[in-house]
Order: sequence, then C-alpha cells, then structure tokens
Amino acid sequence: MSKYPYILNTGKLKKFLEIIPKIGVPPKINTNTLPTLGFKSAADRPIVNILKFIQFTDDKGVPTDAYRTFRDSSKAGSVMGAALKRAYADLFEIYPNASETDDISKCQ
Repeated sequence: MSKYPYILNTGKLKKFLEIIPKIGVPPKINTNTLPTLGFKSAADRPIVNILKFIQFTDDKGVPTDAYRTFRDSSKAGSVMGAALKRAYADLFEIYPNASETDDISKCQ
C-alpha cells in the first residue's frame, strides 16, 4: 500500500461510506466482501486500503470501533474528522488548516 491510498472513482468511496450505517457490521471487509455489498468492479478494491488507512478496519479487514461509531449519523462527522486527522497527521502538521480548503496555496 502506498503511503496515501487513493481511488480513482471517488463516487464509489462516497457510496460505500453512505451504506455503512445501512448495513450490518461484516466480520471482515476485503476484496471478497466488496462484491457482496455491491462493489463488484476491480476499480472498487482500493476501498479496502482506504478503510485500513483511516483505521475503520484493522490490518485483517475487521471493522474497528471507529467503523462502528461512524454508523451513528449523529457521530459520523466527528468520527470521520478524527480518522482523517489521524491518518494525515503529518500533513496537518505542515498545513494545520488543510481541511478548510481544497487549494493548498491557501494553507500558508
């Protein structure tokens, strides 16, 4: 896995995150699980690495407490914010307001 995993079709990642509250908690989320959840394309596979990177699953693909808490819509935003700040901690050290802009030149 690269340092910062990515997915080319971000809409698929968004769709996956949107279904988390609607489905049960699978024992594992891996490339075998994705098709059973409707994500059948090989292009959807990066979802697994992204979930690991933000610590929504452990190294074996088992959903974590963060994943479970994210299912609660009243807590989802703060859970995702904390997960992203943790995952990208080194970037937030350099650009503390990175989450407030999509233009890196405005992070100075």
